[in-house]
Amino acid sequence: MLKSESSLPARYVVGVDLGTTNCAVCFVDTGKNPSQIQTFRIPQLVAPDLLESRDTLPSFHYQPTDEEFVDQIPKRKKTGNKKAGRYLVGTFARDHGAKVSGRLVSSAKSWLSHSGVDRTAPLLPWHGAEDVEKLSPVEVSSRYLEHIRTVWDTAHPQEPLDRQDIVLTLPASFDEVARELTISAAKLAGLPKIVLLEEPQAAFYAWIHDHRAESEIHPGQKILVCDIGGGTTDLTLIRVKTAENGKLRFHRVAVGEHLILGGDNFDFTLAHHLQKRLVQEQRIPKNEETEGGTKLPARLWFVLVRLCCQVKELMLGLNAQDSTTLHLPGFGSKLIGGSVQIEISRQEVHDLLVEGFLPQVALDSKPTKSASGFREFGLPFASDAAITRHLAQFLSVHRHSGEDAIEDRGQRTEDRSAYDPARPDMVLFNGGVFEAAALKQRLISVLEDWFNPTDRDPRTKIWSPKILENPQLYLAVARGAAYYGMVRRGAGERINASLARTYYIGVENPDDRSVRAVCLLPASTEPDHEIALDQPRFELRIGTPISFPLYVSSLRLTDQPGETLEIEPEQLTSLPPIRTVLKSRRKKQEMIHVRILGKLTEIGTLELAVEEIPERITSRRPLNWRLEFDVRSTTQTDILAHESDAEQDGFLDESTWEEMKNVLTQTFGLEDRGQRTEDRKEITNYELRITDNTDRGKVLPFDASLSSVLCPLPSLKIKPSELIRKLLEVAPMEREDWPTSLLRRIGECLMDLESGRKLSAEHEARWLNLLGYAYRPGFGFAMDDYRIDRLWKTLQGTLVHKSPAVSVQWWVLLRRISGGLTIGQQQSLCEPILGNIRALYKQLIDGRGRGCDLDLTSQEGAEIWRMIGSMELLAVATKIELGDMIGELVLKKRMDPVYDAMIWTLGRLGARHLLYGPLNAVVPSQSAVKWIHRRIKDSKTRPIDPFTLMELARKTDDRYRDVPETVREEVLRYLRKISAPDHFARLVREAVGLDTKEETLVFGESLPVGLRLAR
Repeated sequence: MLKSESSLPARYVVGVDLGTTNCAVCFVDTGKNPSQIQTFRIPQLVAPDLLESRDTLPSFHYQPTDEEFVDQIPKRKKTGNKKAGRYLVGTFARDHGAKVSGRLVSSAKSWLSHSGVDRTAPLLPWHGAEDVEKLSPVEVSSRYLEHIRTVWDTAHPQEPLDRQDIVLTLPASFDEVARELTISAAKLAGLPKIVLLEEPQAAFYAWIHDHRAESEIHPGQKILVCDIGGGTTDLTLIRVKTAENGKLRFHRVAVGEHLILGGDNFDFTLAHHLQKRLVQEQRIPKNEETEGGTKLPARLWFVLVRLCCQVKELMLGLNAQDSTTLHLPGFGSKLIGGSVQIEISRQEVHDLLVEGFLPQVALDSKPTKSASGFREFGLPFASDAAITRHLAQFLSVHRHSGEDAIEDRGQRTEDRSAYDPARPDMVLFNGGVFEAAALKQRLISVLEDWFNPTDRDPRTKIWSPKILENPQLYLAVARGAAYYGMVRRGAGERINASLARTYYIGVENPDDRSVRAVCLLPASTEPDHEIALDQPRFELRIGTPISFPLYVSSLRLTDQPGETLEIEPEQLTSLPPIRTVLKSRRKKQEMIHVRILGKLTEIGTLELAVEEIPERITSRRPLNWRLEFDVRSTTQTDILAHESDAEQDGFLDESTWEEMKNVLTQTFGLEDRGQRTEDRKEITNYELRITDNTDRGKVLPFDASLSSVLCPLPSLKIKPSELIRKLLEVAPMEREDWPTSLLRRIGECLMDLESGRKLSAEHEARWLNLLGYAYRPGFGFAMDDYRIDRLWKTLQGTLVHKSPAVSVQWWVLLRRISGGLTIGQQQSLCEPILGNIRALYKQLIDGRGRGCDLDLTSQEGAEIWRMIGSMELLAVATKIELGDMIGELVLKKRMDPVYDAMIWTLGRLGARHLLYGPLNAVVPSQSAVKWIHRRIKDSKTRPIDPFTLMELARKTDDRYRDVPETVREEVLRYLRKISAPDHFARLVREAVGLDTKEETLVFGESLPVGLRLAR
């Protein structure tokens, strides 16, 4: 029987390098014999009306204005969930976009791994022009792939790309979220079936393809792949071993930490250096666009960065000249004839780039942990730019990774006295950075210094690693990916790539409720090898929301499945937790015994599942569920459950907790008051009030239309007004010192006693107040997302009692937990309030309308304003509108009672550093400047004003978030004039962290012990 056409193997095997700076495509036509790897030259615009095919597609995305290139760029139709739009990608996008401010996107790949922003949100170009269509990093990446698919399909109409075998590369250090988002980008581009391959492996596959007959490789040797591209530094170790058939086998045994550190950093360093020289030479005009002559305008900054990229390649190459001159366009309107020239020497470039990024350091060096000096595009660049320090730590940590017996190294025992197992035998350089001969030679020199004895006999030959050469570094990854596609078909040499990290799952210790890590998948796990973990014995609750905390370590590579250990942040890194509800047809909540299953898939993703272990022999099939990473929660809020120290602050002993739980139950519990469970529903139809001060309360008669039956209220053992005092009598510490673990248990207990808030307005107010205190700030502790979700679904914005005290505590609760609310939840809370504020604005400023329904000048109004200020996920446009209205409303005498609350809110809305929100939620500096000027001009100089000015002018070292230097100087003068705290002034002058008092001001009250704000 003939196979159907759809079941036949694809004709083409295609390798795609989705690079930070350039994309490349190579392929194998399996219909030809012999087959060979070919480069697909990618058609693209290189100039207006000029279409050419190039070996690479520059990873740059440009959105023209409506008037630009009208006849050259067809407007794409919206299909599925893809946005329509006119855009350019490739060479012309890069070259033309560098000349136009705010319309060019670059380094989208680096944004895919940026945990400080919502990577699925439209945020690129970072601080782009007002009329530009913002895109998410996923969408930008998909457009590069879509362009590749389109031009491939044009060249191969009978063999469209989505029907071929596609291998897509990514950094080895990409975390699980970045991998999932890469897959999403491919699907969005119409490529639903891809295989992922790590870039260092791809580079080595390219070398294998070109050097199959290499004879100098022996079992036991170690190969270092050093891959430094435009955006990342990727380090990988490969061991050479002997297979059972006697042939050589390559094993990838270690992968470095993810470092956003590459060619972009080199370019920024040169650009900052030249900008500094222009400032010192007073060659930048002093105006608002140049921040008083201290910075280049954004449009010229991009031009300078692009020029520096060219200078880097020119001055670090072979036969480099002694100096070169850069030509910048003119400032202001003098774009012709007013250009600025600046000369730079080869020695300057060497000192900045070679000495700055590849300094001679000791092998025991470790990277520094100070804040990165580069925040130009909001990217989290590596805190230490010295690549050699990262390499030293990598080689030292993985000194014995994958090492076999001494004899397997092919070295005599007597030679090993001077041998350091951290030493690599061979080095394969990859990435565009190593096109510069000076950088490659410096790294070789550093390795020689590390592994040659200082007291060696000068007559002996100096040790130097063997260098494995890949021609055309810009194509090596794509060529290797195509070769790997053939390896998957059984043709070629496979690299044995087990997990490069160890994965753990967090489990609760029932004795003290602490969370410990259990090794789930060891670093030696092979692809498609499933591990079933049934020891230690796991219990799991089904039918209710649960969370599985996950951790990963690239340092602990010898832990075995089932090993349990303490969570040490220095060794374990949190991953996005798995959050789900495990349901079954039994339709009830119950505890079951389970085993955990883990597997590394062939395409490079992690699969997890849980499977029931039946308590007795039965014919019923065991329950099982597949688990998936909660990518959405991470990409939207990037708040990891374990990034704080809160879980290390200890857990209260159970006997004390039982006493505290009893106090809560005696305050809010209904069962202890003789109330039958089936009667609880009736209470929701009444508003019960306590009418005297005795232990036994009375129920006032209600309107007969509600009910003719009154529920008797039994004795109250603890009054709401006595609750905190009673808890403090039981707890062995002050309330401010209660550990986060205790606070969360209090909150969970209050949620279980939720019906008790219906007893009286006093009960509800106390219940809301303590619940908000227990759950603040809404994140920072394991399963906080579940707690906030449960609270949200339970309350649904409804209050039982409508007293002012209850309403005040409702807004306080929302302010306290705002960091745990989603974008949609924050928006739904604020939209009706925003309507009331608009109505108030029309009445007081425009003299129109009847005003608002809410009293925004009362105590409740003050809490509403503070709640609004805490909602950091609101749309930037909404924040700007609110800030503009506050600036005018606060001057009206009617608003005096809530002046402090409104000015605090203004500071939070325009803050340069957010408490929990992503960077794309920061209001543009232009709005902050407007609000600053208004405050300085109109301020009543109350105690809250210095705080707000500090928030609006606080230094970040990000050119796009920072207000101009001249404005900061104006704020500093004003702070001195009103004798503001000295540290406020320092926060405006320098990019430093808050002290404890300032953290309290930003949050609105003290934080739970162990939780800290973002610095």
